[in-house]
Amino acid sequence: MSFLNQIKKGAFPERNEQVYDGIRNPNEPHLAFLLLLDTSTSMGDSAGIKTKIQLLNEAIARLKAEMMMDEFAAARVDIAVVEFNDGARVVCDWVPLSQFQAPVLEARGMTAMGEGGNLAIDMVKERRRFYKQMGTPSYQGHIFMITDGGPTDDTTALADRIEYEESKGEHGKLKWISCAVPGANEQFLSKLSKRKVAVETNNFGSLFNWIGKSLCIVSASDVDDKTGFAEFNDDMRRIPDDW
Repeated sequence: MSFLNQIKKGAFPERNEQVYDGIRNPNEPHLAFLLLLDTSTSMGDSAGIKTKIQLLNEAIARLKAEMMMDEFAAARVDIAVVEFNDGARVVCDWVPLSQFQAPVLEARGMTAMGEGGNLAIDMVKERRRFYKQMGTPSYQGHIFMITDGGPTDDTTALADRIEYEESKGEHGKLKWISCAVPGANEQFLSKLSKRKVAVETNNFGSLFNWIGKSLCIVSASDVDDKTGFAEFNDDMRRIPDDW
């Protein structure tokens, strides 16, 4: 049953699962998925009835419920959350998707994107080393950075690290996807990484729906398969067009 059909039918697949040393079903392939979130002051701005940070919090909470309806994502995805404002902070360290508790984020401070991005890459690489030590096959790690602005710190090292990983193609340890919501510095983000999406409105639900469906596609594949992303929703666009 497809991801969308499961959601429509309200199906929750039954799974026989094992949990060992903080990893669920260690004999199955695993996917390290990290949300890197801008929680700077501007995320407290109004986006209609609610603020952007409120809409972000609601979308994160729905993400787990939707992805848990997919058999492979529920068994294979591990999630972590990092926020960046005046600095970077691990909001949620690596946990199986089933154990994830959506945080309540607050908007404050500046936009330390460089610090946050470097922390995120370190965490994904360390998680994949953990999988290797456990004998667990793993997909490329996926980092989705969501921002409504531009960096207020130095991003030189971060840009170099992303370029290095992306130069490895399918042999790289991670995929970095920059997600721009209204207010984001799209010109800068286009230079930071080759994969960038933009949401035309503050529809975090649409963005997270796409993220969830994309991760379900990956987690249902074999580790060595070349997989893409889900089809974009109507209020999203890909920049540039060739990734």
